[in-house]
Amino acid sequence: MKKGWKSVWAIALVCCLLMPSWPLAAAADTDAVEGKKGLDFSANTYIAGKFQQLFDLLVYSDTPYFTVFGSSSCGNTACVSCELTEVSKNHPTLKELGVEPTFKAYGSSAFARYVYALIFELQLSTVNIFGNDTAGLQRIGRAASKGTAISGSYDDLTVENLRAIFQKGEPGDFIQTRSLSGGNHAMILLKATEESVFVLHSLDYQASDLGLNRVVLSEISYETMVSKWNQVITLFRAEQDAYEAALGKGENLHLTCTYTDEGQNACVVCGKEVSPKVSSEGAGVYKATGNAVTYKGYYRSTGTGTGSYAEDTYAEAIGSVVNSTGVRFYLLRNGEYISSEDFTVDTAQTPSITAVSYPSGDLDRGLPFNLTGTVYIADGLAEVAGLILSEDGAIVQEKRINVTDRSVYIGDCDINSNLRFAQLPVGAYTYMLTAKGKNGRMSSFTSNFNIVNPSEKPTPDAPSAPQLSSKSDTAVTLEQKSGYEYRVGSGRWQTSPVFTGLSPATTYVFYQRIAATASSNASPASAGLSVTTEKSTPQAAPQPVLKSVSDSTVTLQTVAGCEYRMKGGSWQSSPEFTGLSPATSYTFYQRYAATSQSYAGASSGGLIVVTSKKATDAPEAPEAQEVYADCVVLKAVSGYEYRMEGGSWQSGVTFTGLSPATTYVFYQRRAATSTTLPSAESAGCRITTPKRSVSDPAALVVRSKTSSSVTLVEIEGYEYRMGNGSWQTSPVFTGLSPATTYVFSQRIRETSDSLPSAESVRLQVTTEKNAGKTAPKPTVAAVTSTSVTLNAVSGCEYRVGNGAWQTSPLFEGLSPATSYVFYQRYAETSSAFAGGSSAGTSVTTDKKSGKTAPAPTLKSASADTVILNAYTGMEYRRAGGTWQSSATFMGLSPNTAYTFYQRYAETADSYAGAESPAFTAATSKQAGGTAAKPELVSVSDTTATVKAVSGVEFSIDGGSTWQTSETFSGLISNTAYEIIARCAETATSFAGSASAPLSVRTDRSQVSAPSKPVLVSIKDKTVTLQAVEGMEYSVDGGGTWLKSPVITVYTYGTKQFICRWAQTDRTYASPASDWLIVEVNPTRLTSQTLKIDENTRTIGGVSAGVSCAKLLSLFEEKEFITPVTADGKSYEAGSPVSTGMILRLPGGEEYTLLVKGDTNGDGSVDIFDLAQIRNQILSGEALTGAALAAADVNEDGNVDIFDYHAVRRSILDGTTL
Repeated sequence: MKKGWKSVWAIALVCCLLMPSWPLAAAADTDAVEGKKGLDFSANTYIAGKFQQLFDLLVYSDTPYFTVFGSSSCGNTACVSCELTEVSKNHPTLKELGVEPTFKAYGSSAFARYVYALIFELQLSTVNIFGNDTAGLQRIGRAASKGTAISGSYDDLTVENLRAIFQKGEPGDFIQTRSLSGGNHAMILLKATEESVFVLHSLDYQASDLGLNRVVLSEISYETMVSKWNQVITLFRAEQDAYEAALGKGENLHLTCTYTDEGQNACVVCGKEVSPKVSSEGAGVYKATGNAVTYKGYYRSTGTGTGSYAEDTYAEAIGSVVNSTGVRFYLLRNGEYISSEDFTVDTAQTPSITAVSYPSGDLDRGLPFNLTGTVYIADGLAEVAGLILSEDGAIVQEKRINVTDRSVYIGDCDINSNLRFAQLPVGAYTYMLTAKGKNGRMSSFTSNFNIVNPSEKPTPDAPSAPQLSSKSDTAVTLEQKSGYEYRVGSGRWQTSPVFTGLSPATTYVFYQRIAATASSNASPASAGLSVTTEKSTPQAAPQPVLKSVSDSTVTLQTVAGCEYRMKGGSWQSSPEFTGLSPATSYTFYQRYAATSQSYAGASSGGLIVVTSKKATDAPEAPEAQEVYADCVVLKAVSGYEYRMEGGSWQSGVTFTGLSPATTYVFYQRRAATSTTLPSAESAGCRITTPKRSVSDPAALVVRSKTSSSVTLVEIEGYEYRMGNGSWQTSPVFTGLSPATTYVFSQRIRETSDSLPSAESVRLQVTTEKNAGKTAPKPTVAAVTSTSVTLNAVSGCEYRVGNGAWQTSPLFEGLSPATSYVFYQRYAETSSAFAGGSSAGTSVTTDKKSGKTAPAPTLKSASADTVILNAYTGMEYRRAGGTWQSSATFMGLSPNTAYTFYQRYAETADSYAGAESPAFTAATSKQAGGTAAKPELVSVSDTTATVKAVSGVEFSIDGGSTWQTSETFSGLISNTAYEIIARCAETATSFAGSASAPLSVRTDRSQVSAPSKPVLVSIKDKTVTLQAVEGMEYSVDGGGTWLKSPVITVYTYGTKQFICRWAQTDRTYASPASDWLIVEVNPTRLTSQTLKIDENTRTIGGVSAGVSCAKLLSLFEEKEFITPVTADGKSYEAGSPVSTGMILRLPGGEEYTLLVKGDTNGDGSVDIFDLAQIRNQILSGEALTGAALAAADVNEDGNVDIFDYHAVRRSILDGTTL
């Protein structure tokens, strides 16, 4: 179905325009209550004219309804039902309409004359509303006559009780009635008042209205209900969510239609995801013999027929459609068209017609014809009919016979004897043989023939067999010959050699003959040409649907005729893919597999599926790594997780916050990974925590000690011990030895709920000693500049000033010439403390010897001065001179070497040091003079020369380098330079300072001519030469030079191109190159009136009948265009143009011509083109390429009913498109 249809009205419009025999009825009043007008579907009223009325009622009303349309064609009544509601022609309730639609129509091209429609409320919980099956509905109230045989409670059937029941009702409730004489009846409640109810039902309750095919809105009083339905009246209701689930509150509806090639014959408005199923009419609704079944969202085959789609096992069957050849789904939103989709369904067995002899070609008037043929169907025949139709389809002769057997032979029945060919006047006729089976399926056979007068005109000999020109999957084109006509098989002769609407990969036999003229009869038919059409290319398959998935297998939903593959793999017939990796993403595709009549279809869109994770086994029980009073640490296993009984899983092995002396149970399992599920948990491991430990004890503190006892600081709850002895609660230790060291420690005592603490850090305590005696004043034994030695006294120790006591009487490291005070005392022993200090003895040390200084170093030197580096405490002299404190020596001779010395000078505490090694330093040269500014002698593009001056040197780089030569070479062309001069350095003076600069600029260089330009490409009037940096180009002999190698010329023809090196900052422009000769021809077409599409290389906007010469005059490039046919043949100037014509340019570029409406490419717009456009609208696959573009007459990008009418109007009125 074409996506351009924007609304339901567009659907109706297409039905009417494509089928002119269907008039569009005037709209009826749907809102009338008074007068009971309702929706009238009596004679000559059709579905197309009622779409908008029904949608006003169904989509925009407060109550959701279910609609059934029925139409009749060739004896088959098509009925549609929906969601668990079954309705068919054979249903007894449906027959209560009283009059089954009657008709007079023959063959597959005729349509129903009458249409009936029924409207129900859609209840998902019901089985058959129309048949009064109310299973699953909520009963609001029930009234019945006394003595009625029904189960359950009920009220008496009175006006008062009915009023009370219906006052509880709501719009949309279902009313079920039963009477003793009138059978059952079903209605929909719209409104209840004190005296009556307003209901919607399928026929009027008045006996005078029985038999009308109409949906009525009636007001019925309670008194009438009591008298009319005098047995049972019940009010039911479905849950609100059932309404919303069915219709989505009216926002999204699906319109499902059955259709044939000629049109749509049944429609149903349903809720979301509601689809029909197909059943054979004769077999009843509940038994589908050889038909296809459509399920929610999917399509599958059932019964004995062959379905075109694979089975979907979990879908639910919903409703039925009788004897339809197709199902079309429309998605509507608030009455607006959203999308559509078509399915072709398999149908029940049809009668076969074989071994037929039939009239064909030209028959002489007045001669009889003997008909033969066998009609057969296994299910049994019902009727066989033979007809002779005029050229306009009117019945000229007919004979129908009722048949009860499976087969009938036409030559022996009344059809052969009652169709009298000898009585037919001259004209064109169609012979039709139709057969209808007991299952309602029909078949027909037709042949065309002419009744002609016997003639004495000559008859040409039969020509040779036709020759094939081209073929596709649905069309064959023969080579056309003037005065010939053609046919396929036993069909009608036609002047066009083009045959369309053929079946793919099917063999046909084609004939040709010389057509009759005013002076001769038509020749006999030629020998046949056997041609097999090409295979067709099916449409792309839908995206695959996942059926099941595991850790290693993915199974897709089976689709009949499809094959499958995984991304990166090959196509396979099975929808199951095994050997996959767990938790891995895969992409799957499907396509229709190649058959004997079609190639493999395009691949569908990809379906991404992720496989499941893999299950793992439970591990062994965990083991304890460490156990504490409040903490347990398990042994860690890579990839495991752990939990404590009653707790959650964790990745860590440590469990804290536990209670001391308590038993816990621990578990472990393998943790989930990217490809595996978590395993089952292991067996439990029981672990008991120990008692708690107390904190470390406080540090030990001594309260007091004597020569025989030690007392520690006492702490509540502590115990104490000395060494490794026993623990005691008292902190006092007695009976100790004087001046002896003991070790003490303490800890927290053990209690009923805690362990003893660890032992504290041990503390050493020494008992007290006795006091010592005082020593005499020390005496001096020896003195140096850095030491003093006292006379030793047995048992004494010594010190200087307030320094530390030492056992040696020698004191070293003293300062020279410094006064010190020394003391001595008796040293401490094991039994006594040290004695008191003696009186002090004062001693002064000697001076020290001076150090030897290093050799002097130079700080700076000039022509008459040398300055050495000065140091504190140092003095200096020049060879032959006296010592001086200054390091500067002046009044020296220039450029002369001198010898220098230094030494440490004498100080208060040391003598002068020895003389240093000698150091030699020289004075520097004198400064040089200043030279004059250089004078220029000559300059070229690479050299510059100045005037030479004795003793002077020159520089051209700002003084970085100097040269004595007055000439500078290797310079850059057209560049500014500055030349400076200075006095050169001599043995007695330095180089002088630079002179003022001389400014000089070199000349530009000359370059030779380049090679001629190189051609890169020519596109239309644009010539592209090979680009070379620094090159410029000319196409007018050097009059104008261009920087770009892309040059646009203004005329086509021979062009001469030259190039040269462009002038630069360094060089002059070079001479021109040799000529490059180029032929410039057009590569694209331009026109002020025609529509040229460069993307598709097509030319539109051309009407049929335009001559080739006229067409060429519309192009600016007309003298360069060669018009040819698709197979390369030339066009004459006066010949009319046609779709598919090729306009070729000298470079081989080609454009395809599109003539409005000329779809078959014969240069004219006729009924053959109209037929192809009609087929394209109906099937969407009849035209391709240029033919499809030519069919889009209004050039809006779609081939639709508007293009069809434009071509039809052009043919009828003779107007130009």
